[in-house]
Amino acid sequence: MSQQSQWRQVGLDLCMSINISPKNLTDLDLPEKMMSCALESGGEIDRIMFELTETALLSDVAGSIDVLSRLRMKNFKLSIDDFGTGYSSLQQLVRVPFTELKIDQSFVRKIVNDKECKTISEISILLAHKLDMNVVAEGIEHQVEWNILKEMGCDIGQGYWIGRPMPADEIKAWIKNWHSSEISD
Repeated sequence: MSQQSQWRQVGLDLCMSINISPKNLTDLDLPEKMMSCALESGGEIDRIMFELTETALLSDVAGSIDVLSRLRMKNFKLSIDDFGTGYSSLQQLVRVPFTELKIDQSFVRKIVNDKECKTISEISILLAHKLDMNVVAEGIEHQVEWNILKEMGCDIGQGYWIGRPMPADEIKAWIKNWHSSEISD
């Protein structure tokens, strides 16, 4: 969260995603702790996204929903990661106040040649948008994959074609380079 504040000071308004584990969801004080941490570090609460996998919800559904609902009440955002690979039901998308759905890379990487993966991706995007969620596609390694997903209405892409993991101090230069390459395409 401190990093987010530092980026903002150099003119970068970025949303920060933080993975949380099933163990984190057993801590009923988590929403208050995260709120305090964000306020102390200068983070923008409405630009902080907590990501959890479908399977993270399975250990204690009632407790998880309580913690996640209180995080949303504090204006944090919630993302369901690796969508389509776990065992949760569609009911969980309704019960948990998610703001983002991440399509798993196992579907994205086969989207060009696999009709079923393309259909699952398309339906996931439609479903998420109908539930007022943004959609992130994980594991984009080629422009053709992004072009298909973008045409389907996918909001955000993530993967090596877009950018590899990098140190925080290289983000500003990468963004500048990315925007200049978009203009020339």
